[in-house]
Amino acid sequence: MPIESDRLLEVAKTRLACEKTPALLMDKGLIKAKYEEFRRCFGRAGIYYAVKSNPHPAIITLLDGLGCDFEISS
Repeated sequence: MPIESDRLLEVAKTRLACEKTPALLMDKGLIKAKYEEFRRCFGRAGIYYAVKSNPHPAIITLLDGLGCDFEISS
């Protein structure tokens, strides 16, 4: 799947130009595509997302809508 890297790079440059600290920019379309690809390859396996890795509500909501399960630990 081709990533629109030029578009993503422009968004990142614009967004991060005003940030004073490190930031993480995530592409929800790419997350969705990669989850679906993983599901196709391992369809019978239970897929659990480690919430501790990135608990951002938008990511959790996206994965929940795709049918992902979650692993929560401290």
